[in-house]
Amino acid sequence: MSEIPYPIPEFEPAPRRRVLYWLSQAGAWISILVVVYIAGIVGLRMRETAFEKLEPIRYRGDLQNAYMHGRNVIRLAREQEKLPRGEIPTWPATFRAYLNFYDRVQNGWPSSNYQLDYPPMRLFVMTAWSRAIYQPGEQLEPGDWPNCAIPLRINIGAEILASLAALLLVRHWVGRVAPPRESWRPMLCGATAAVLMWLNLGILIDAHGWPQWDVWLVPFYLFTMYAASVRRWMVAGLIYGFGIMFKGQLLAAAPLLLLWPIFSADWSGFWRFTNRWPSAPRPSSAGDSIPAAGNTVRPAWRQTTIAVLLWLWRFVRFVFCPLFSPAWNNFGRLLAGLLTSVAGIQFMWLTPIPKACWLVAGFIVLVIVLRIVLRRWLRGQHAALIGACGAWVFVTAMIFGVSFAWVTRGFMYGAERNSDSMAAPGAYNLGSLLRDQFGWNDTDQIVATYSLSDEPPPPPKKIDPPRRSLFRWNRRPAPPPPVVAAPRGEPIWTLSIGQLMKGMFGVSLVLCAIALAVHTRRDDPRALAAIAAPWLLFYGLMPQMSNRYSLWGAAVTALLAGVGVGSVLLHLLLSVISAITIIHVMILYSHNYNWWPAFHEFMERSQSGFAWVSLLATAVVLYLALSPSRGRKRANEMLRASDRV
Repeated sequence: MSEIPYPIPEFEPAPRRRVLYWLSQAGAWISILVVVYIAGIVGLRMRETAFEKLEPIRYRGDLQNAYMHGRNVIRLAREQEKLPRGEIPTWPATFRAYLNFYDRVQNGWPSSNYQLDYPPMRLFVMTAWSRAIYQPGEQLEPGDWPNCAIPLRINIGAEILASLAALLLVRHWVGRVAPPRESWRPMLCGATAAVLMWLNLGILIDAHGWPQWDVWLVPFYLFTMYAASVRRWMVAGLIYGFGIMFKGQLLAAAPLLLLWPIFSADWSGFWRFTNRWPSAPRPSSAGDSIPAAGNTVRPAWRQTTIAVLLWLWRFVRFVFCPLFSPAWNNFGRLLAGLLTSVAGIQFMWLTPIPKACWLVAGFIVLVIVLRIVLRRWLRGQHAALIGACGAWVFVTAMIFGVSFAWVTRGFMYGAERNSDSMAAPGAYNLGSLLRDQFGWNDTDQIVATYSLSDEPPPPPKKIDPPRRSLFRWNRRPAPPPPVVAAPRGEPIWTLSIGQLMKGMFGVSLVLCAIALAVHTRRDDPRALAAIAAPWLLFYGLMPQMSNRYSLWGAAVTALLAGVGVGSVLLHLLLSVISAITIIHVMILYSHNYNWWPAFHEFMERSQSGFAWVSLLATAVVLYLALSPSRGRKRANEMLRASDRV
């Protein structure tokens, strides 16, 4: 925590009022605990009601799809173990089939158009759930209550963890500026955020009315940001990398997390470099032009050489000064944790190869021995050593030719399958406005550069044999031929609407990262808005958007309870919009338009209105993220005034 720019005197109540002070503190804490307990009971009842009342429009496709993937893993295990059709394979056999499942699907099993887009840990959870309810020879309905109890309970666990993470995160940021006499204020704001997260209407409808598992993303993101806020950067990387294996969409906020420590670096070398060109001092008067006795005037060439060397030194300091700041060490710890968590998942595919396991174990033992022997020189380099172990896991996988099909099928396949759509039905964002109002598509070009040459393109160059053999050793396809000049009339470079929207999202993430670094230095609670803004921007600006992803923006804006009362009202508005959007999509998918005819007709007529409201709320949250709060602005002005005095 950085130093507070103005001194806060220690609060010590008078002896006569000490009893009254502690009674008021105890009353505040008891009231907070009672409210949290009541909200917990009410939240559980609301989840039961959502599951029962929304049964006529429940979308069972996601549960059926998850059960189908798990059942196919069991089928593959039975084939590998050569078991009869009516026998359930053991857990070790199921795990071995789970490791081979991505490769078999990549090779066209069980069909050439099999759609598998689950990351490894989500597929692992669904496989365990499918085996728990699997009954040979019977057709199960995964959407019924006895069968879908496990996913719903996992959702409840994720919601509890998300509420706890919201409490800790808001309590931390509000506590950085709260005066000692208001020690209950950080806990009150944190409990408010937890209650808002627990009673979020979008989460209730998505996780228990639909049901889906989009809420799994929220606790991983919030705990990652909490670990980074308390400067546990390696723990943040571990949590973030592990969460990606459940929900690949968590990668959308990766630039914010990676740029946060970079922009928190010491950039003072930049300001020193921007000074004037260094030169020798000039005499201010005629008397100063006469050198003193014993002093010699340096030649002009020597003064110029010194000036050039000083300028070069300032340039080097400008470039490399941030690299030696603690913020860059934080960036290294973050990358080490991220690499280690992903390497732990990759190690599962090395377990069937004993030599690979021994090679990884030997490298880990070598690192431990080096840490003990060279402890004087490797002091404080734990993150680098752990990151080296994680990198060695990937090197070992490449040496033994282990497949990376879990990357291509679990992360890339889903994005490539829906690469030509602006937004799914019921997604009210910028893409839906451009599609409905102007008829634009994701691939429509808005800028194109054409060639003016009439000469035919030259034939493609052949790849030299060493490079081809290298790609064959790595079991990857050879790269495409180099790009040549296109004939006249064919575009050389184009910019589509989808690329422009992705660029807008990337620029906004960079702005949020800069704002988050600035708020961190100033201990400004509006850092919570910078943490919540990326998911509103993700839903509002990105193409290929699903209709359920408004849940994430509506969920993480519960952090705005630490910013102000008006921000809480904005969160409630976003929660209501997310809930009614998901209900409308459930009506569309179930084709049960008579379940609530008036609501369906209202939503069909006001789709563009909800899109504009969602974009306006996103702009407001982005403004809160980029602007400092008034209290911190006044404190900074007081600090600058005291420095001038």
